[in-house]
Amino acid sequence: MRIQNYEKNKKKIKLSHIVGFIILVLISFIAYPYVDTALLDAVNRNKFSPEEAFYVKLFYMLFMPAISFCVICLMTFVPVSDKEKIASSPNLPRYVILNIVLNVLIVIAHTANQLFITLPKHLFTEYADQILTWVFVLLSLFLLWASNNLAKNNKSLWSGFPTPWNQESELAWEKSQRFVGFSLSCVSILCLLMAFIYPISIAFILPVGLILSYAGCLIVSYYVYMQEQHYKSIQKQDDS
Repeated sequence: MRIQNYEKNKKKIKLSHIVGFIILVLISFIAYPYVDTALLDAVNRNKFSPEEAFYVKLFYMLFMPAISFCVICLMTFVPVSDKEKIASSPNLPRYVILNIVLNVLIVIAHTANQLFITLPKHLFTEYADQILTWVFVLLSLFLLWASNNLAKNNKSLWSGFPTPWNQESELAWEKSQRFVGFSLSCVSILCLLMAFIYPISIAFILPVGLILSYAGCLIVSYYVYMQEQHYKSIQKQDDS
């Protein structure tokens, strides 16, 4: 039953990414002539060389669709054992909603990318900061919501790693999940504040925060595991 639920919810998640990918490709297709014109103008004004303009165009057109396509490929071709399916089955209903919202945010971010490069200079000067701020606000709110959901998941890859000690200790996994939920919530709140103060700093805060959160997750889970083993050994000595 759990395996069937896993497959059912995984199809929903995959479908959300396929729909998102199609929308991203359509946005790129619609925006292409405007992006091409904007970059040609930049080449004529000696802001870019023709080669640089070509690579910039590739980035703006393909970066977001490529991420979406890679996610679809991973979901399609990476094998998952029945044991992993059973363990993650209770989490997937939350992931369906998370992935739908994530795809909406990716579409918004991709649209914002096209606007950044195609807006006339006077409109860019007037609206660029607001666009950037609200994209980061939405991203921060999503991360805050996601981190609170991830901490509730049962043995989830995203809220605790399946390390040897986590697999032996329910307590270690539970504590590491709660740590990741708390630390990612702090990162998202900091990003939300910086979105209104200095938005570009989020490009540094977010990856560093993610790295520190998951590094801390490993440390916390291992520490809890060792403490648990220590208390068990003391208890055995007392019993003997």
